[in-house]
Amino acid sequence: MSITETNYEMKEEKIPTESIIQMEKRSILIGFDECPYCQQAMAYLDDQQIPYDYFERKDTIELQKEVLQNHKHKTFPMIWLKGEWVGGFDNLKQHI
Repeated sequence: MSITETNYEMKEEKIPTESIIQMEKRSILIGFDECPYCQQAMAYLDDQQIPYDYFERKDTIELQKEVLQNHKHKTFPMIWLKGEWVGGFDNLKQHI
């Protein structure tokens, strides 16, 4: 599935911090095009009709550092649903 076939909203805004994600109760996925787990996570969210904002990994270095420090998670995708940290694709399937 190509990224153009998903329902995510590509943001051209300043990358939020984790505290902003939590405060605004945002659903966010950080990933990259070549990542099969990112593609599967986007498809899963689309199938579940869950809206989310997508950010490219290359644009989120500071947020990735926060995730590593706060959650010890360093793989992709990185997912929050309604401000709550979920983790990766396997965590997403267990969460929903």
